[in-house]
Amino acid sequence: MTVRLRNNLLTTGLVIAFLLFFSTFLFGYIILSINGNDARVEELNRIVDFHMIDDTILPSFITIQILVLLALIVSIGTIKSYKNTEAPELFFFTFFTLSISFESLRLLNAVIFVLDTPLYATQLVAKAIYFGRVFRLMSLLASTLYLTNFTYKRFGTILAASFLIAFSLAAYIPVDPTLLSSDLSYSLGIRNSRIFFSVAIYILVFLNLLIALFQKRYPRYLLLLTGVLIILSGSSLYLHDEHFILTHSGLFLVILGSIITTRSIEKIYIPL
Repeated sequence: MTVRLRNNLLTTGLVIAFLLFFSTFLFGYIILSINGNDARVEELNRIVDFHMIDDTILPSFITIQILVLLALIVSIGTIKSYKNTEAPELFFFTFFTLSISFESLRLLNAVIFVLDTPLYATQLVAKAIYFGRVFRLMSLLASTLYLTNFTYKRFGTILAASFLIAFSLAAYIPVDPTLLSSDLSYSLGIRNSRIFFSVAIYILVFLNLLIALFQKRYPRYLLLLTGVLIILSGSSLYLHDEHFILTHSGLFLVILGSIITTRSIEKIYIPL
């Protein structure tokens, strides 16, 4: 894969991420505003049930958009860092941060609930969100793999494999379209299998970091290890718990860890 093609892929991913962000925001805002006094909206407010700030869906709506916007800003910084270093770790890590934009699809769940659309629409959106989460984990695994002495240059093959794994798991996962949680996500099935898969990825990521640390014995890898551990801690919160506080706290930790990780990798290639 040429450098130009890599840059084009990153640019395309960034455009898609921004389109997801703006389209879900505008569509969600318009539909929820038009149906502001509808009985379905009132029922949705009761489901969200977050009265610390407001008694409506507004806090959850705003929180999702702020977190996704922060992730997009981090992605722009990661792309800049990649262009400065051409580090394969940052190439895959950019897809990790870009895939956070799939979380904005949770706003579509609110719209689907209010409009009372067919169940297949609910299932499709829920599977798309889970696809983004799995692809995010696979991108993180690929990124940390290149921290070791891994020299495989067919980036397109790794991206395609990550995409197919995420797509296959998302297509297979059962969705309960009748149970909307307070973080605007629908309940997914085979919980134990999902946890096993995620924990397996966490372990592989952690082992990659340990191998890189012992191979190169570079102090900056300690900061990198800290950043990735923050990411894994955040991921463990939002991957398996459909709750407003846990989901958004987890996403915040992921974004914070992403900032630390990006800066750490860049400093490894360009010491300041």
